[in-house]
Amino acid sequence: MSIKRLILIFLVPGAFICAQNNILNIRNIDINGNETIKERELRSLLRLKEPQLFSKTDYDRRIHKLDAIIIKNYYVTRGFLNATVKDSFSIDDSEVDLFYLISEGDQTILAGVDIVGNSVVSKRKILNILGLKLNRSYNPLGMNSNIPALENEFAKHGKLFTAINIFESTSDTFSVLLDIEEGPDVYINKINFNFASELDSQFVYRELQIKPGDLYQQAAIDESQKRILETGIFSFVKTNPLQLSADAASVDLLIELRRFKQREIISEGGFYPIRYLEAELEIPTIGGTIEWRNRDIFDSFYRFSAKSAANFPITEDLQQTKFVKFSSTVTISTQWFAGFRIPTSLSGYYETYTDISDKNYPRIQKYGSSLNYNYSLNLLSYIRTGLQWEKFIHPETEEITDIEKRTINFDIRWDGTDNVLNPGRGSIFTLNAVNAGGILGGNRTFLKLDFGISTYNTIIWKIILAGRIKYGFMYGWESDYPDPQYDKFYLGGSTSLRGWQTYRFKEDDENNPQGEPIRILTNWELRIPLIWKIGCELFIDGGSLANSFESFSVNKMEWDGGAGLVFQSPLGPIRIDYAVHLHDFGNRTLVFGVLYAF
Repeated sequence: MSIKRLILIFLVPGAFICAQNNILNIRNIDINGNETIKERELRSLLRLKEPQLFSKTDYDRRIHKLDAIIIKNYYVTRGFLNATVKDSFSIDDSEVDLFYLISEGDQTILAGVDIVGNSVVSKRKILNILGLKLNRSYNPLGMNSNIPALENEFAKHGKLFTAINIFESTSDTFSVLLDIEEGPDVYINKINFNFASELDSQFVYRELQIKPGDLYQQAAIDESQKRILETGIFSFVKTNPLQLSADAASVDLLIELRRFKQREIISEGGFYPIRYLEAELEIPTIGGTIEWRNRDIFDSFYRFSAKSAANFPITEDLQQTKFVKFSSTVTISTQWFAGFRIPTSLSGYYETYTDISDKNYPRIQKYGSSLNYNYSLNLLSYIRTGLQWEKFIHPETEEITDIEKRTINFDIRWDGTDNVLNPGRGSIFTLNAVNAGGILGGNRTFLKLDFGISTYNTIIWKIILAGRIKYGFMYGWESDYPDPQYDKFYLGGSTSLRGWQTYRFKEDDENNPQGEPIRILTNWELRIPLIWKIGCELFIDGGSLANSFESFSVNKMEWDGGAGLVFQSPLGPIRIDYAVHLHDFGNRTLVFGVLYAF
């Protein structure tokens, strides 16, 4: 080796390391050779970014090479199995230009798929799980990542030890052969527990959807684990099948359990959307809670909770302290009731908040109890029903009397969205039904129904079109019911009609918020990302309140429109919206909100 070459070997990396000791900022990113995939699509994959208006990205050689690998793998997922990506850079003082040279090669199209050995899972199901589509680009990375899901599908049918072999053929056209060895039906021999602490195993056994002698089915295993977690006693549940011998068609199950701490004090704070009025739309608040929790009182799997909360509504009125809502709740809950698995909770509560329908803003006290039954459909979806008794205490005047309300409640929520805080796809359906009085007694009698549907669609890039429609009405509401009239419908504010102040879409002769027994509301908005964690939204809201079906008409809806800025904070979206009445451009409102309007 020559002396010049040896010097270069040592000097070039050394010069780069010295440059790295000074912070290098990325100036430009250049992508060449891409013919099939758009440059914007490739740039969205990169970890290293070009400078933005308010930020610059520091250069990191390791991330640079990782980005090249990411681009290559992305090409492979699009069927370009022989694609190559060469990365390089150029340093100019304290700035770096990055280069990616792409050689795409030919795109591989899947001409055929042969599957042999399968009996309990259909060919169509196998193709769907693996993401294989004939006459489309071949994605081996996606296919291999879906193999565990296919194995899980066979396990649902008792085929626990299925072997899946993949063979690729490129003789004339590209095809794939899946050779599946299902193995025997597997049955459960024994069920053992690995308890983290001593407890009566009957409370765990009753949650199982499997027993010794049953065919091993993954769906039943998953449901058993879900039910054990729903007791609220355990933080971790894992089921391990233990094969008895190499050729045995039975397994022992070892269920590993880890308990939560039985007794603890929990405190939380932040942004909380709450229903300030009875069953009305949630409004944003700043709040905090403190809770004492016992997850297993008397070793019975009954849970006990004592919780207190304070919430300050975020409204257009700057005098937030007069609207603060205080609440205290004591709850006993269990997954079993009267020998049946019906998730049940019994609560007693006390609340105090402001009567916004009175210009003097008197404080209302409310106390009551509720018995609720809850069935979870998935993590965010449920069916809930229950009985509720509550009493309102209004400051004594000659015109106002105490109110006692007894109700049967029924709620359904189905959430099919892809993200809790920032949904980009899917829909949410809600139904709330309240029947007050009648055979239950009390001094208020009515039936209230409230329907809602929200939908979210990513239409292009990361721009989301979101829409919501809500319709509610009441039967049997008497116009002379005394205040507070919180059961009626109100509109206005950052989560309903943004062109009006909170609950002030309709006002009485003394400029107090006025509710009505009929409400329709619709919201539509485009959510557009801009830079960093900042985005904007363009919206239009429409709604109407009516005191009877005869006076209700969609043609009487009033509308507002506007735009807003959104900051994606760690606690969720924070919004500032500017809304204008579409029938009176001089009437404008600036509203502040946390989380999206819907």
